[in-house]
Amino acid sequence: MAEEKKKTSFGGGTSFGAGTAVAGSWTSRVNWGKVAEDMKNVEDLIAGRTERQLRRKAEAQELGFEDRKEMRQAKRAGKKALRKDKKDQKDQLKEMQDKGYADKDGNTTDAGKAEKEKREQEGKLKKDENTTREMLDDANISQEDYNAMEEPEEEDSALPFKSYFPLRNKKSPMKFGGGDASFIANYRKSSPKQVNYGNIRSQIDAVADAYKSQVEALAKKELEAYDINEASAEGFKGFGNGQNMATEYFTAQKEELARLKGEAAKTNYRGKRYKNLKIKMQEIEDDSINMNSRMKELQDAKLEWVNTNGYGPDGNGISTYSSGSNKENKHYLNEIFSKNAPVQMTDGKMIFTIKDPSTGEDKAMTLDEAMEGVYKIDQRSKNALKDQRESLRKSVKDNLSFDEGAIKSDLDYMLRDAGDNQLMSWMHDDLNGTGRSFVEDFAAANTGLSEDDLNPSSELWKKEGFVDVLKEEIKEYYLEISRGTYNKYQEASNNKGSFSEPKAEDTFEEGFEQFLENTE
Repeated sequence: MAEEKKKTSFGGGTSFGAGTAVAGSWTSRVNWGKVAEDMKNVEDLIAGRTERQLRRKAEAQELGFEDRKEMRQAKRAGKKALRKDKKDQKDQLKEMQDKGYADKDGNTTDAGKAEKEKREQEGKLKKDENTTREMLDDANISQEDYNAMEEPEEEDSALPFKSYFPLRNKKSPMKFGGGDASFIANYRKSSPKQVNYGNIRSQIDAVADAYKSQVEALAKKELEAYDINEASAEGFKGFGNGQNMATEYFTAQKEELARLKGEAAKTNYRGKRYKNLKIKMQEIEDDSINMNSRMKELQDAKLEWVNTNGYGPDGNGISTYSSGSNKENKHYLNEIFSKNAPVQMTDGKMIFTIKDPSTGEDKAMTLDEAMEGVYKIDQRSKNALKDQRESLRKSVKDNLSFDEGAIKSDLDYMLRDAGDNQLMSWMHDDLNGTGRSFVEDFAAANTGLSEDDLNPSSELWKKEGFVDVLKEEIKEYYLEISRGTYNKYQEASNNKGSFSEPKAEDTFEEGFEQFLENTE
C-alpha cells in the first residue's frame, strides 16, 4: 500500500516549525504561539482592524465621515478654503475702502451703510405671508417677537463685501461634483448649525481652481512630451477620443459608399437617379479627403499652442499669450490639446466636449470657438519699443531734446494696421518695460467706461469709430510713457538734454465722450 503523503502545514505534523522542533536546536527555543499572535496583529494592522484603528474610525463616523482619511481630507479642504476666504475678505475690504464704503481703520462709512441697505433691499426675497404665519404658529412665536427678531442690529465696523453684497445665480454646491458634494454633506451632517456658506462658496471656487490646476498639469505634461517629428504621424491620436472618432467616421463613410454603389449597380446609368447617386458618392469621397485637411488644421493649431506656451523647438518655457486673453478660453485650449476633451464629428464639424470648471457641466464647442478671445503678445512691437527706448537714451547722451514728432511717427507706423490681437496686447501687456499697462492706468482714470468696454466682444467695440478713437488714445498714452522715459534718462544724466513737459496729467481726460453719451 502506498505510503500516505505527510502533512506539511506550517507549525504542525512534520513540517518546518513546532512539529519538527529538535531538542537543543534553535526551533525548540522559539515561542511559536507568540509568532502566530504577532502575525495575527500584523494582519489586523494592515487590514485596519486594530483596536486603535477601529476606535478612530468610529470617532470619524460619529462626525459623519466614512473613515479618518476622509475626515483629514475634509479638514485640509476646509483649512484651504478658510485661507482663501480670509484673503477674499481682505481684498474685498480694500475694494470697499477704494470705493469709499469703509475708512482706513476698516469702519463702515455712511456711503457704505447706504450701499449695504440698498443691496439688502435689492436682494431680499419675497415672502409668502401664509407660509410664514404657519411657521410662526408651529413654533409658538408671536408676530411681535418675530418682528423683533427681524430688526437688524446696528453695526459700526466694516463688513466684508460678501456679507452684504449677496451672491446671485450660483449653482447649488451639492450639484457641483462628487468630491465637493461629499465634503459639504459631511460638513452639514457633523455641524449643521455652524455651516459658513461663505466658506462653501470658497470651497466651490477651490474645487474649480483645483480642476483648472489639474488640467494645467496635464497640459504641461503634454507640452513637455510633444515631439514635432512624431506629431504628424500621430494623426488624430493627438486628441481625446481622436482615434475612435476617425475610425467611426471612416467606417460609416465606407458603409454608406458601399450602399450607394449597390444602389447604383441596380439603377439605369442613363437615368437621373443614377446621376444623383454618383454625386452623393463623390461627396463622400471628397469628405474623406477633407478629413486629412481637418487633421492637418488640428495639428497646426496644437503646434501653435506648443510654441505660444514656450515649448517649441526655439522655446524658453515662457508663455507669449497676452494678458488680455480670455482666461476661460485659455483653459479650454489646455483641455483640448492635453487630450482631456473628447472630440466627435457632428454635422461635418469637429466638436470638443469641455468641462466648465465653474459649474462642472459639459460644454460643446469647436476649436475656433475655444480660441475666441485668446491673443498673443505683440512681440514685434515690443522689440520696436525697446529700440525706441535705446534711441531716447542716446538722444539724452547726445544732449538732444525729446523728439515728439519722431515718437508719434513711430507709433503711427507700428499701429497702422492694428487688429484686435495687436490692440489687446498694446492695452494689456507691458510692452514698454515700465511695469505698467494701458488698462491699469485706464481703470484708475474716471472715463465713465469700464475695462469690459475695451474688448472686441463688447457692444461698444462694434460701434462705428470707437476702435479708431481707442487707437488714438493708445498712441497718446504710449507717447506720454516715452516722454516719461526720456525725462528719467535726462534727470539721471547731469542735465544733458532738456526736460519735456507732459501734455496732460491724465491722457484719458478726453476722447471717449461721444461714446459715453451713447451708453447712457
